[in-house]
Amino acid sequence: MTEDIVQLVLEASRRELTEEEREWLEAWLAGHPEDEAELRELRRCAEAEQAMRTYREIDAREGWRKVDERTGRRPGWRRRSLRGRWWMAAAVALPFAVGVAWWGMEWRERSAGPVAERVIRGGEPKAVLEMADGKVVVLEKNRVRDIVSKEGVKVAKDSANTLVLALDGVKESRPTTIRVPQGGEYRVVLPDSTLVWINSGSELRFPSVFVGGKREVELKGEAYFEVRRDTARPFVVRTGGTAVRVLGTSFNVCNYEDDDREQMTLAEGAVEVSYRSRAYRLKPGEQFEARRDGSEPVVREVDVRLYTSWRDGMFRFQDMPLDELMTKLQRWYDVEFFFVNAGCRDYRFTGAIRRDADFQEFMALIEKTTNVRFDIEGTNVMISEK
Repeated sequence: MTEDIVQLVLEASRRELTEEEREWLEAWLAGHPEDEAELRELRRCAEAEQAMRTYREIDAREGWRKVDERTGRRPGWRRRSLRGRWWMAAAVALPFAVGVAWWGMEWRERSAGPVAERVIRGGEPKAVLEMADGKVVVLEKNRVRDIVSKEGVKVAKDSANTLVLALDGVKESRPTTIRVPQGGEYRVVLPDSTLVWINSGSELRFPSVFVGGKREVELKGEAYFEVRRDTARPFVVRTGGTAVRVLGTSFNVCNYEDDDREQMTLAEGAVEVSYRSRAYRLKPGEQFEARRDGSEPVVREVDVRLYTSWRDGMFRFQDMPLDELMTKLQRWYDVEFFFVNAGCRDYRFTGAIRRDADFQEFMALIEKTTNVRFDIEGTNVMISEK
């Protein structure tokens, strides 16, 4: 985390941020979800520091004077000296300050209503666009606007929850990145008119203009591609361990760093997956899977809908382990799951539900069909056996 971000977070505990500072901080956070845990700790420290500052500003002499005024006439009252015990006050001060900070955060959360009854909503269109000139643009739901580079050149249009690149025929090719945080999704039309759906917690890197004899992008996370056919220029998707080469086709790539496998599922057309100096050709309805444990990759027939229905607003699961299911839901609802009983991880779930379904409704559905229960506290969800 850069020094300017740290400074801004610390300043936020002392004063109200300006609108420009707030928007800048939100844009940075949306583009760096991996720093969320560190940011939470930083905020806690900042609040503890503020609580300590408040504690130090207390006028002890004035406080005792008021106590003496109110209690001095009571029989048997006398103020006991604390000289020689200053170390006790010092030992208590820091835990007290941290306690005040924690109590303040809990009070703010609970003041919004009963924690367990709070509605947790699914994701929505949102992302962050980072251009080669360093400009960062927050992409939001249902916003229509032109996106202009620092040089004043219109490079894209944000419209109907879709980012359309190179509207004015930008000639110079520059690296561009779109990041979708947890609890988000977004579509992008690349310079060659290829349409890409980007899922939660994912990142797509691509040139502002495709030049030469190849169209190449890099993906972290999950995305569905509808590639515009161009026999002269193959389309290549690079991930951590594979390269998917196509001419014109529709397919899904899932390559989250915290998953134990990488999958490429073909819906239409034909693709060639390069992995460890070997090529695997797929037909529609087939899936390539490579596990990170180094075992031999496999190609098998699958129900494509199980891997692509997310772009149509649906969750579809077939005999999926609860551990894997919770990982997918964590990205979409932006919550944290904790297994109280390790055995719960292996429970299997089959079903389908809309992605815009209420979170509590989804959990109730799983409870009815498995032997587990969910205890929801804010955005933390504890999973245990019934």
